[in-house]
Amino acid sequence: MSDEDEGLGYHGPKHEVVYVRWHSMDTAPKDGTMVVVRVGTYVYVARWIPSQFRGPEWKAFNAGIVEPDAWFPIPQIEGTK
Repeated sequence: MSDEDEGLGYHGPKHEVVYVRWHSMDTAPKDGTMVVVRVGTYVYVARWIPSQFRGPEWKAFNAGIVEPDAWFPIPQIEGTK
């Protein structure tokens, strides 16, 4: 992944567009923290989980096991915890 990888934009709480940069999967948290991951052109919320049968893997909500190529932290929305 290069520094020129395209980021992702979303609408913030005041309807402004917020852009985030993707990070290499080498730097993704492996402690069960939920993050946003990119798998090709798809984007999921996922977390790293230990597996008794297959070894550790990324589990995406609504998609099952995935092999992401990039990630970023779930953005905090002002006024929420």
